[in-house]
Amino acid sequence: MQKIAFAFAAVAMAGAATAFTTSPALAAMAKVETVVIDTRTYDLRSSQGYARLTERIDRASRQVCGTVDVRDIEEAYAIRACQGAAVEDAMEQLNDVARSPSVTVGASR
Repeated sequence: MQKIAFAFAAVAMAGAATAFTTSPALAAMAKVETVVIDTRTYDLRSSQGYARLTERIDRASRQVCGTVDVRDIEEAYAIRACQGAAVEDAMEQLNDVARSPSVTVGASR
């Protein structure tokens, strides 16, 4: 198996965050977080191996995007959007796993 790379632009991930969507300068200054997951440690031919990898991708999305604080609903929506975009990008990369030995989960906040 190989690794999968996940990287996200601020606008793609945080569409709900108006600071990023309205100011290219702020988007350029955004901090980009990434996590590389080596897929060689997962048996993607089995449903158990695939499930373990998708769980790891979910954990990585929380790591790079942050966790939701329900006391700040606007921030919660932005974080959920970031996590969703990170997972979606990662799952798309699984289709290309034969071409790349790694995946990177990334976010810009």
